[in-house]
Parts: sequence; structure tokens; C-alpha cells
Amino acid sequence: MSIMAADRPAERPWWLAPAITYAAVVIVFVAWSPANRSQFPLDDAWIHRVYARSLAWAKGFAYNDGAQEAGCTSPLWAILSAPVQWLEPGFGTAAVVWAVKGLGIALGALSVAAVYRLGHKLCCAAWPAALAASLFACEPVLVFSALSGMEVVLVVCLWLWLITSIHAQQWRLAAVLLGALPVARPEAALLAALAIAGLAIQRRPGLVALLAPWNVTWCVLPTALWVAFCVLATGHPLPTTYYVKASGDLSLHALAALRVLVQHGWAQSIVLPVIGGGALAAWCWRNRGDALAVVLLALGSVIYVPAVVTTRSFLPLGYYWTRWTDPGVLGSVAAAMLGIALGAHALAGTSQLAPRVRRAAGATLAIAVLAALPRLAASIAERAERLGSDGRVIERMNVEPGRWIAAHTPATAVIGVNDAGALRYFGGRRTIDLIGLNAADVAFQRVPIAAIEQRVDWLAVYPLLFRLHPAFARFARVRWFSIPREEYTICDCPGPTRMVIARRAE
Repeated sequence: MSIMAADRPAERPWWLAPAITYAAVVIVFVAWSPANRSQFPLDDAWIHRVYARSLAWAKGFAYNDGAQEAGCTSPLWAILSAPVQWLEPGFGTAAVVWAVKGLGIALGALSVAAVYRLGHKLCCAAWPAALAASLFACEPVLVFSALSGMEVVLVVCLWLWLITSIHAQQWRLAAVLLGALPVARPEAALLAALAIAGLAIQRRPGLVALLAPWNVTWCVLPTALWVAFCVLATGHPLPTTYYVKASGDLSLHALAALRVLVQHGWAQSIVLPVIGGGALAAWCWRNRGDALAVVLLALGSVIYVPAVVTTRSFLPLGYYWTRWTDPGVLGSVAAAMLGIALGAHALAGTSQLAPRVRRAAGATLAIAVLAALPRLAASIAERAERLGSDGRVIERMNVEPGRWIAAHTPATAVIGVNDAGALRYFGGRRTIDLIGLNAADVAFQRVPIAAIEQRVDWLAVYPLLFRLHPAFARFARVRWFSIPREEYTICDCPGPTRMVIARRAE
């Protein structure tokens, strides 16, 4: 046995290529700006921290102490990242931010590993797998998501590993991942449903395996528990945020879905995803008995984007919106990169084409990738800069007001807000989300707005809220926070460039 092992040539460590590539892009992002290391680009990331902190100290999904809320859109992200909050008492908030970003980087690395593993299993060769994973590792949307403090990279990781486990017929793992997707984001239930539908259409024995009692439990239990919690907390089966933000406009959002698919990274050079998609289709045609995973990855990811866009107010003008569609965008990028790698492998191994034709096809693939590199580099720079600029906005307009509240208001004060993350996390006061994302009484109008207004002692809001709630006009303005319009990069909207802190007039 040992002699045979000694005679076998050692396999080259092709996996190092995507690992080094991913690490290099992460280093570029982290080194680009101090804000990339110390800030989150969305206030919603601080909402996750509020719920994660509550879970870490065994208080449940409480936005305010003693009151359970279903305002956490990704309960799995809050649970998974809750232990990070144990760093706060000894090492401060900076350690929490670093640890959350580290967790996101790890999930991004696992996503790259899933692409490598799937590519390896599909073509039984390491170098095409390394090519696909390396191309995917360059995608700036992936690294931005990993450093954002949001649940996007968790959804991507679960989706890619679900596809990989289905292809490998690892049904216990597939059942766990299917069950985890809907509690990573509500819309990810669509991905789980598409996977089950694909197995049913193919009449694969895997569907029978998934229907085994133990596997069904893993598939259903996480979602059932979360739905039960939401019903108990709010009387509705989905998180409160979903009801507040849900809307639909098919005519307007169809173009938005197309735009978001080609907005950043490799997809900006539209020829590359077209070639990748074509190569993937050709591979599926020749390997029909083994194509289910690839078809699910490609079609499922693309379908996810318009499905999300058409169910809520959506403008592809910043990460505030695109974080909802990024799981599908990243899935489609992974599919396209797999297509390019499988195409290259097919050209290298086929003898049915003339050498001249193979060389021409191979050169076309290489030229397409090389031609896309300048745009990719520009996109990496743009995403790294935007991560920092968005983080600086949140620091100025959300974190600093939250710290001011902690330092200048009584511990018993009740604060009314319209951005509900950092103001609650840093302010440390009982907080009423006047938009309703984290307040079921407001979202479902269970309490008259006049009664809500009477509960508030202080406000930390955009001026627009004074028009929406005339009773607040009597509050005395105490402190203003503002940022120049040209530095506000969160979205193309002028209102959030000023925030006022006001108190009830004596």
C-alpha cells in the first residue's frame, strides 16, 4: 500500500490559487480605508448587532429589553454572530466589528471553497475547479458583502454548499442547508423551493432521501420555529420588516433586475457572463445526467433577483437596495465562472475538434477574461471606496448621534428614531422605531399614533419625520448632525443628510 502511494504522483495544490486570490482581494479592501476595517456600510448591520447582543446575553430576540420583536430579517445571522458580542465588555465595540467582519470573510472563503469543490466534482479535475473558484474569488460584490456586517454572504454560502451537497448526494447536509436558507433571509425560501422542485422534476432518489423523517425535520424545523416565534411576537408569520417594505411594480422593476445583474464585477463586461452561460449550457447538454446542480445554480440564482426586486420598493442605486439581490447576483457569477472553467476543460480534453478550432476557442475564452480585467479592477476599486464612504456616512449620521444620546440623555429616556440600528446599539435607551421595522405596534397600527407620540421623550430623526408626525413639531431641537450631500453615498436621496436630536418641550 505504501509503495503504491509512493509511486502515485502528488496532486498539485490547485486550491491554493483561489485561496491566495481571495486573500489578495480581501487585503485590498481592508487596506483601502480605515473605515473598511472599523465601520459597517449600513445601519441595518447595527440592527443585527442589537439582536445579536440580546441573544448573547440570553434575552431572546429583544430589540428593547423585555419585549420580543420579529424585526430581525435574518435570525440565523443574529444567532451565528451572537458570540461575537461577548468580546464587547472586555475589548469594546471595535473588537465586535473586527470579529463580525472576520466571520464574513470566513463565510466568503467557504463560498469560494464551494465553487472549487463543485467544479472539481463536475469535471474530476483540479485545475478547472481552481480556475472557476479563482475567478469567483475576484468578485468585488463577494468581498464587499463579507465586510458589510450583513447576512448576504451567509445566504450565498448556504446556497452554494446546498448545490454542492445535492450534486454529491449528501442528503443529510442538503437537508440542514435547505432548512437554514429561509432563516438566513425570508426570500431564500425560494432557493430552497427551487432545489426541491428540481429534484422532483428529475425524479432523483435524493428527493426520497430528503423525505426521510430525520431529514424532513432538519428541512422544516428551523423555519417552523421562526414562524412560530414571529406569530407569537407580532401575530404575523414573517418578520415585521418584510411587511413594512413589501411592494410590487413589475413594469418598473424588470429593468432594475437586469441592471443589478450587470452592475459590478465580472458581469460589467457582459460578454464574459454570456460566454460562461453558453459554455455552461453546452456542458449541461453533454452531461444531462449530471447537470441538475449546475442548472439549479444558474437558473435559481437568476430567478432569485427579479423575484426579490418585484416584491419590494427597489432602486439599484446603492447597497441599501442591492444587498437584497446580491445572493442571486453572486450565484449567477459563480455559475458563469464555472461555465468558463468547464468550457476550458472541455476544449483541453476533446479530440473531436480540429486543433486549430480548439486553439481559436481557447484563445476566445482567454481574451474574454483578459479583456474583462480592467473593468474588474475598476470595480474592485469602486467597491472598496464605496465600502469606506458608506461606512463614514453611518459613523457620522448614526453612530455619533447614538453616542451623543448615551452621553446626554437620562437612562430612563424613550427615544423615537427612524434609523433604528446604531441609535439603539450605542444610545442604550429604550427606543421606538417610528418606521415600524422593529416595532410591531407601529408597523401593524395596533396602537394609535398619538399614543406612540406620547411615549417619546426624545427624537433622533430626519426632518421629514416632523411632517409625518405633526405632534413632534413641539419638540425642542437640541443637536444637529449633518453631512455634505456629495459625501452621502448610501443612496441617491437628500433627506438622510441631516439628523436632528430633539426633546419634548417642558
